[in-house]
Amino acid sequence: MSPLPPRFSVVQFNILGKTLAEAKWFPHAKQFLPGVAQNAVWTETAGFPSHLQWDGPNGRLALLVEQIKKLDADVVCMQEMDAFPEFQEALAQYGYAGEYLQRPNGRADGCAVFWRLTEFTKDDSFHLNYSDRSERVALLMQLRQFPSGKLLTVACTHLHWDRKAGVHEQQLQELREAMQRLPFVGSAAVIAGDFNNQSSSAAISHFLATSQFRSAHEVLGQVPHSTSYTPDNFYHTGSEWRYKQGRDDEVIDFILCDQQLEPTAITQCHILPDYSCGDTQLDLLAPDAACPAHLPQDDPLGKWCPPRTAVPLTGLPNAHCGSDHVPLMATFQFR
Repeated sequence: MSPLPPRFSVVQFNILGKTLAEAKWFPHAKQFLPGVAQNAVWTETAGFPSHLQWDGPNGRLALLVEQIKKLDADVVCMQEMDAFPEFQEALAQYGYAGEYLQRPNGRADGCAVFWRLTEFTKDDSFHLNYSDRSERVALLMQLRQFPSGKLLTVACTHLHWDRKAGVHEQQLQELREAMQRLPFVGSAAVIAGDFNNQSSSAAISHFLATSQFRSAHEVLGQVPHSTSYTPDNFYHTGSEWRYKQGRDDEVIDFILCDQQLEPTAITQCHILPDYSCGDTQLDLLAPDAACPAHLPQDDPLGKWCPPRTAVPLTGLPNAHCGSDHVPLMATFQFR
């Protein structure tokens, strides 16, 4: 009997960066807010906490590391990475090495790839800055698997947040061209990323139709209902209230593979209610179309607040997930 083809697993995870989790956008994330703020008036003038708690045993960093540890993948791709030294130190305890690519022009975050040292070694890497003005990047790693010696190209990317900007198709084309350059050409390849768009969009549909890549989850018929869960919310800018629509029915994170790889298994990481806090109540800002978009003129101190209602919490992050995105995980074998 011939031996089974070598296998490996990949995780895709937008971690919601340390400096990007402004608390005004996540008032439902009660367990990451100081007790005094959990039922406070949600305005900056009232002492609204600037960011969700990161450090400490109950902070988001510890929870994110624990999530990654439990998934136990061979390769981990992360976006919104703005705490690479902290993750590098934490994941080294579990046998991982990593590389980080920061976004240009002083942006705080970027992309990171970690690999299990008992499974892979790094051969080379390539850094791609997309040519548009979004200051987005892709980190390409060429890894060599033990003991098969097979080469694997891993591309980790985070496309522009604004799908209406029309740059996704160009960014994906630049990524494909980068992956076709030496020394990456010829090896099996995986793309893991937050594409900020759905597979039905023109940009991603075109990429999948004109490239050798396909979604591991679609191949195995296990596409999640959504990869990000946040409720509708009002937030205060310091001068006005604004409304942010929630997200609970969009798949915008992907693990793609080329024809040299065969997806063999999907690890479900998105199952609700495990990721919800439906048994918890919070005086949450309830979206109401009748609310004025700006502060009333006779309220210069910003004391006016949108109507509130007590609602069950169903958004991320929460006590089970340290990000507003759920991790994706797929297992592959070399053909």
